[in-house]
Amino acid sequence: MNVTTSSNLDITKYNGIIIPCFEGQQPSLETLPQQTATYLKANKFEGKYESKAMFAIPVQETLVQYLFVGLGKKEELTVEKAMSVIGSAVKTLSKKELASVAVSFTEIEESILTEHFVLSVVKACSLACYAFDKFMEKEKEKQKIETLTYILSQTHIQAVKKGVSIAEDITLARLLVDEPANLMKPKNVVEVATRVCQKAGIEMKVFEKEEIEKMNMNAFLSVAKGSDEEPRLIVMKYNGNPDSNEIVALVGKGLTYDSGGYSIKPTNSMITMKSDMGGSAAVIGAMSAIAKEAPKINVVGIVATCENMISGRAYLPGDVLTSMSGKTIEIVNTDAEGRLTLADAITYAIQKEHATKIVDICTLTGAVVVALGEDYAGVITREDSLWKDIQVSAKTATESIWRMPIDKNFEKKNKSTIADIKNSGGRWGGCSSAGAFVGAFTEGKPWIHIDIAGSAYLESEKPYFTAGATGSGVHLLTELVKHWAK
Repeated sequence: MNVTTSSNLDITKYNGIIIPCFEGQQPSLETLPQQTATYLKANKFEGKYESKAMFAIPVQETLVQYLFVGLGKKEELTVEKAMSVIGSAVKTLSKKELASVAVSFTEIEESILTEHFVLSVVKACSLACYAFDKFMEKEKEKQKIETLTYILSQTHIQAVKKGVSIAEDITLARLLVDEPANLMKPKNVVEVATRVCQKAGIEMKVFEKEEIEKMNMNAFLSVAKGSDEEPRLIVMKYNGNPDSNEIVALVGKGLTYDSGGYSIKPTNSMITMKSDMGGSAAVIGAMSAIAKEAPKINVVGIVATCENMISGRAYLPGDVLTSMSGKTIEIVNTDAEGRLTLADAITYAIQKEHATKIVDICTLTGAVVVALGEDYAGVITREDSLWKDIQVSAKTATESIWRMPIDKNFEKKNKSTIADIKNSGGRWGGCSSAGAFVGAFTEGKPWIHIDIAGSAYLESEKPYFTAGATGSGVHLLTELVKHWAK
């Protein structure tokens, strides 16, 4: 899709025009067809929040689709509300098979159009155009929006470009997750990561099974044992500050499919398990975005990718294995597998890449979905200062997060009677006990754990999202790294 900007709304250039308006404010109609006022009155459009008036008017022998959308009261407008209303409007017109669509900001005061506001709305509009329809012949044949034009002052061009850019990296993550598991194996994740790193100029190393074995990454290897697909450890390095010894590690869970292993999932729970690589997709997308932004900081992105399957080789409940750290782990649930891959990946980050800060991101627990639904990611950290950092970053990225508790009580849930630790603390408080397990391998380093099990994949569509992958975490990680680079 081509994205352009213009200072003036020329109604002859577009098949569809979106005009957001405030409640109680008469839209300026000088540049619009004379019939516009009549149609607005007929639709009783007053600009109330989420209200819509859609109608077609002939312009030079062509029908132009007009969509007026309500922003609500000006004093109550938030960036999130604007994203929802305007993004939803773009999604609506994207289904109308219109080649050229304009989004007019002419009814919004310049004082409201900050860089953050414009970037965020443009991001939402770009994400609204996403459709995973590669396997649907009829959908593929439909006209897509070819050109999306933003009508606003040319002073906002950079904000528009940044919004489009981060949306591209979020879309990359969505495509990774939405791809069926038979076509997105660990080797395919490597292929995508390779293309990203080559384009971004990022150093990359891929460790095959034999090399992973030599590093004694037995927790990671145990998860992969049941699959015919060999695991891969992907390491991506962005060196933004060669003079610094500070290194931020972004560690993503990369289960391209999770059957649950011998602690097998019920059928309904398996259907969406291609989404269990949401953390790795977020890291790959974020590494692309970070390279574009070029902050003065060193970042290593680490993805331990594999499948969790059932076979005669698969690991079993009751097994005891030795992680890369030397810590022994009792397996009480083979469906608590993601934390095992993270344990070894984090140890690798510390011991081999000398990471000084750790951020892991993962679709880790159903418990976080029960607690927070699909709207929020659960965050665990031991340090209040890190929570403040990610709060600021989440606000900038317009991603919703909620802090979950971690203390000795949750650590006790993971206590084993035959090993150093067990891989599940049980059902109650499952998000926090899972986080505590991961935290046991951080060696006291500053650490943030982000559980996106709810926010990474939607069962049904939302204002500017289709059902399926959301790319949760891409923008959040990017802004967090930028925040630490300041």
